[in-house]
Amino acid sequence: MSLVKLQSRLENTLPDGRLEVLPVPGYRAIKLALINADFSTGPLPQAVMNAVIEKPAYWAFCWGSGIALARYLRTHKEIVSGLRVLDLGSGSGIVAIAACLNEARLVVACDTDPDARLAIEVNAAINSVSIVTTGNASGHFDIALLADVLYDPCNQEILEKSRTLADTVLVADSRVKQAPQGFRQFDSMSAPTFPNLGEFDEFRTVRFFRSH
Repeated sequence: MSLVKLQSRLENTLPDGRLEVLPVPGYRAIKLALINADFSTGPLPQAVMNAVIEKPAYWAFCWGSGIALARYLRTHKEIVSGLRVLDLGSGSGIVAIAACLNEARLVVACDTDPDARLAIEVNAAINSVSIVTTGNASGHFDIALLADVLYDPCNQEILEKSRTLADTVLVADSRVKQAPQGFRQFDSMSAPTFPNLGEFDEFRTVRFFRSH
């Protein structure tokens, strides 16, 4: 039923879009409800473009930075195993789901968009994991994970907030080439967005930053 509700939310923005439950490339143990890969990449009607600007259905895509961070957690389980984890700007919930699959003790996924929170709940159910969703993170965590949240310079304040919420902050982003203040780059990985509906190749390289 929730998947039907989520489909309705997608159609509010993209009337011709449909959700498909698909395995994530590079981490096929995770399946997500995402927009159909054959969705048209042609120009959108003006009314649809206005809807996209007003309420983008970003949660219907699995952005490359989220895929990269999920894969990194799979090969470095010790980052989250047994810990209290906050996924800030969770979107589809892939990073939160990866944290659960890699033995995090508690996972909270925070996103200000109620449609994204519904998507996280749907995707958590698909993957049989338990995730707490919220629109406003509070409390204190062992680690905060942020994937693809720095596309807007205004979102830098999220980094500042994350450092008050967690002992360690780990950021994955394909649009930031220099380490933000208070962070250092420690790795990188190639990971395109899925479905990839024409994203530029320059955004395939995801860089990992850690607070210090």
